[in-house]
Formats: sequence, structure tokens, C-alpha cells
Amino acid sequence: MGATIGYVRHLFGGALAACGCHLYRESTTNESARKFRSAGCKTRMKCMGLRRCITVSTLFVLLEFPLVIGCAAAELKQKTIEAFDYYVRVTDARMEAELRPDGPFLWLDTLPVPSRKQLYERVRLGQTEIRQEKTEEKGKPIEVPDGLIHHWVGVGFVPGISLQRAVSFLQDYDNHWRTYAPDVRRSKLLEHTDNTFKIYLQFYRESPRHVSFNTVFEVHYTALDHMHVISRSSSLRIAELEHPDQPDSPELAVGQGHGYLWRLNNYWRLEEKDGGVYMQVETIALSRDIPAMFAWFVNPLIQRVSHQSVANLLNATRRGLAPSDRTKLLDPQTQQRRAREDAGQTVSPIVLVGR
Repeated sequence: MGATIGYVRHLFGGALAACGCHLYRESTTNESARKFRSAGCKTRMKCMGLRRCITVSTLFVLLEFPLVIGCAAAELKQKTIEAFDYYVRVTDARMEAELRPDGPFLWLDTLPVPSRKQLYERVRLGQTEIRQEKTEEKGKPIEVPDGLIHHWVGVGFVPGISLQRAVSFLQDYDNHWRTYAPDVRRSKLLEHTDNTFKIYLQFYRESPRHVSFNTVFEVHYTALDHMHVISRSSSLRIAELEHPDQPDSPELAVGQGHGYLWRLNNYWRLEEKDGGVYMQVETIALSRDIPAMFAWFVNPLIQRVSHQSVANLLNATRRGLAPSDRTKLLDPQTQQRRAREDAGQTVSPIVLVGR
């Protein structure tokens, strides 16, 4: 991080020098203050030139920002891991309270009645509703040193399907590379015991730069009753690929690399009502932090990317569940399982625990 800041300072200094501007050291003497206040037109013209120069140099740095961040390595530190784990524990406690029998199952249920009705109608018409979340403790944000948390939640609706069909679709991990392409390049079910799955996913993104990760997740499903199912997935391992455009590329050491993704938790909530299934996904990701001098410019870009990622996840799930001809793209074993579902046979039942 220090090298990054040093390079940025170098860019600023070079741009200012190229403009012919001069920076003056601040003086605490009364004489210096008097001279500054009595400066004439010439000094004011210099200040105007300085402002123009800062504008030019700022633009120059922003244009170079992807190179600065992209070339700077980041290392995941233990204090960052501990802070993220604490953030997740506090969030999990909030979720447990929400999942009580009288609690709000979807985040739409927390809204005032007029807003709730409006958003439910929009979701049933095919829109996704997404908002940014922030877990706080006693009204204060939870600090994550050297890290940045991306916390979002979104809701969508798929008409004409059952809860069991939606659950079975999400558990079809061997075909996730088809469902969620191009964001998921490879997928495989590694282990399956009762309601717990261990899965492998290879993520790939082309923007803002090419990057790929080999990941392993543990996913656990819980049926609260015959109309509500939840799942929690947490990353067990995330390793960045050395050459992102090569699926078989060697990995960088875990916790090393550019720091675009260090940890990831996903929480699904499925509710069958209104002639279909409502799907909510809440995602909590950890990445490297952003230098403070870039935050005002970069944070809005990150928010747009994070918002779009949640939208892509919900829309891909909805597309995969809705079209009846999608089964033609699946392998024969999956086609047979889908046929049994359509015939009303139960597949991979989830143990009820009650709300």
C-alpha cells in the first residue's frame, strides 16, 4: 500500500511541475501570514493556475488508477480475517432474529405497508429489488482494517414453480457453470452429506480487469417449514489464478494476489407463495481496501459493480428456472431428475427444523 501511495504522489508531483506550478510551505509566523494576505493580482493568478493544475493532475491520476491498483499486490492479514469473521457473526445474529416465526422473512417485509406492496408488485412483474446493507453494532460501523466489505441483498420472483424445484435447481452444482456463465467458468459437487454440500467453483470476470479464482464453499440448507427454505454458504478456500484467461493456470498462494476477493458468504431465502417462489440472496464479500484519496471516485464504481453482480445472480437463477426448454441443455442425469420433479416426485428432501 505504501508503494501505491508513493507512486500516486509521484504522479501528482510530476503533473504539477509540468504545469509550472509551485507549492508553498505553510508558515506559522505572523509575518508570513501578513505577506500572504497582502498578496496582489500576481499571486491570485498563481493560485488560479494551481487550481487548474490540480484538476489536470487529478484527471491524470484517475486515468492511471487501474494500473496503480492492478499492479500493486495485496496480502490478507490475520487482523482483517478476524474483523470480517466478527462482522459475519454479528450479521448471522441479526438473521437468526429475523427468522423467528414472527420475523420478516424477506427484506421487503421490513418496509412500511405502502412501500412493501409496491415493491412486491414490481418483483412479481419480473423486476429485481436490490439494496446495499451495512451491519452495525450499537449504531456504530464495524471496522475492518486493510479490508473492504461488500454487503448487498436482492429479491426476485419466479412464477409457476414449486419450492422443491427451486431448491433442487440451486443444488445442481455440477451445472452451475452453465447456469451462471460467464461468471462461473467451472463447477463441481465435491461432497454431499444430508443437507450439507461441499462445492468447487471457478469464478471469472473480465471487468474492470481479467481475474479468476478457484474457490471451495460449504453450503448448508435448512427447511423452516413446507413453504420456507434457507441456505448459508461460506468460502473455505479462495485462490487467485496467476493467468486468469487460462482455466488450468497455476494458483497464487491463498491470501496473495490483487486482493479483489478474499472471503465470500451467500445466504439464500426461498418462499413459496403467490403462485411461485420468491428468492432472496444476501452476499457478504471481503476484498482489499481502497486508498482514502481514491475512495470518493472508486467507491461509486465498486457499488455499481456489486449491485450488478447481485442482479446477475438473481436474473441467471430466474432464467434457469423459468424456461421449460432449458432441460435440453443439461446432461441426461439432470434431465431425468427434472422429469421426476415435474411428475411430483420428491428429490433430495430437506429435514424440517421449524420456525
